[in-house]
Amino acid sequence: IHTEAAHASSEIADVTQLQSDTGETSNSSPASSTMSNTSENPIQSKQTDSSVSQNRLNNGVKLAALSATTKTGELQHSALSEVSGMTAALKTPGVLFAINDSGNSPVLYAFSEQGNHKGSWTINAQNRDWEDMSSMWLDGKAYLVIGDTGDNLKAHRYSTLYFIEEPTPEIKTNAILSPAIIRQFVFEDGPRNVEAFGVIDESIYLISKEPVTAAGPSASRIYQLPLRKQISDEQQLATYVGTLPMVQITFESRLAAALAGVDLNHITALEFDAKNNSAYLLTYRHVLRVKRLANQSWVDAFSAPGVRIHSHNLEQAEALAVSSGRAVWISSENRPAPLWAIPIQPLL
Repeated sequence: IHTEAAHASSEIADVTQLQSDTGETSNSSPASSTMSNTSENPIQSKQTDSSVSQNRLNNGVKLAALSATTKTGELQHSALSEVSGMTAALKTPGVLFAINDSGNSPVLYAFSEQGNHKGSWTINAQNRDWEDMSSMWLDGKAYLVIGDTGDNLKAHRYSTLYFIEEPTPEIKTNAILSPAIIRQFVFEDGPRNVEAFGVIDESIYLISKEPVTAAGPSASRIYQLPLRKQISDEQQLATYVGTLPMVQITFESRLAAALAGVDLNHITALEFDAKNNSAYLLTYRHVLRVKRLANQSWVDAFSAPGVRIHSHNLEQAEALAVSSGRAVWISSENRPAPLWAIPIQPLL
């Protein structure tokens, strides 16, 4: 899996260089195959590498205010070399959590919004192929949810979600944390490779990574797993509920598909912002926002094209987190992993 990923990353870099040589840039091109070539992007034009100096209070914690897309730092822990999932803390403002994917130890990392290491904990679970993570409240407790959902060869009989009570500063770093809930499930139409999932409204939504064929990229499939109907020691069923829209193919995406078998607009991360009825999706080239309208289901919301709020050139971008009403955070595999913040408009 890692050899394939490394090869794909190299090919994407070659494609980007060739694209640059031909005068086409990903920042100005429409997305290739999974959501939208629509853009609302006042944010993108204000991108900067420097952090801002203003601050805001959040539950008594002073946080930097963000008025433009900003590289706030780099992930400092040396082990964070293949970041596949990221989420924002619910109980400790200003803290983000991340995981590595397969081939790495089952460790949860915490860091500041500038990437400074805050703690790490071994999870008493197998890291078969951890691909994404989310955060949620359940019965008054804050949980981090880790998705062992990667399956490039579609060979696994089941996938697993690990629910871990969110560690706080008083929990000793380097301690072993056991999942409070372990949920195994299967997809109703057979094994699927999933790199993106999110939790909202008593449901877990999972987005598949479909293979690139000779005909080109395929639409990602959406699955829904009810949250409350789960029983920790039984396999559950993730139901197919729809597909993400396909969009215009670009020169870069055609090359990536042909040379590396990579869909540059495959969804690599998903996170919901419940307060703003929005979902944010990360691809290898863009950040997209899906807005749910009043009286609309999330399945219906995902059936419409998302809005591109940011374009990037990060190498193998696979991690996205949301600080509700404040910022979308993205990072990528390989070291040093940059940490970027995209402000959510309007600023709160």
